[in-house]
Amino acid sequence: MNNTPIFITGIPRSGISITAGMIDANDVFGGNINNRYSNKQITEEILDPYFVMLGDITCQSNVPFSDDLPEIFGLRDRVLDFIEKQGYMGGRWYIKDARLILIHSILDEAFPEADWLIVKRDKSEITQSCMKTNYMNAYKDIKGWSNWVDKWNKIITGIESVNFNIIEVFPTAFIDGDYTEINNVLKELELKEY
Repeated sequence: MNNTPIFITGIPRSGISITAGMIDANDVFGGNINNRYSNKQITEEILDPYFVMLGDITCQSNVPFSDDLPEIFGLRDRVLDFIEKQGYMGGRWYIKDARLILIHSILDEAFPEADWLIVKRDKSEITQSCMKTNYMNAYKDIKGWSNWVDKWNKIITGIESVNFNIIEVFPTAFIDGDYTEINNVLKELELKEY
């Protein structure tokens, strides 16, 4: 049985939740998830406190670079303990959170076997979506959001150059009803295709 975790991440407003929904619908264990497919306990007890400590829980105003980050003590054991208590009994499992990409080096050390599903979307579509989304409130204009997206893309590019367990997905096609790309992703993850 394949017990490899899948970390679903990318720039906020790129389609991470809908992509996680496709993975979740494939019987991949997500645990106690909210309506956006984020594991509540992992979010509230590990990720949120960590990013509060870094100074920005949303990572809108302050995008940290993963080379300069303090470790998260006992990360692997804590995550595995949480998902086991939530009913995990083996097989593929996932964590979905945009901020995972920002702590890639920490997660990669704790879970070197993990597959990384990086969700991508056109920069202009992300910036337009940020402008229309109430909780995305760090910047008031396209230029501010554009610079913010550039910071995230720089981090992603750096990670892609050193990690070979990365699969990219552009959800626009399957949102429009074309499942070709998501089926290729599912096949690469050794999951059932749609």
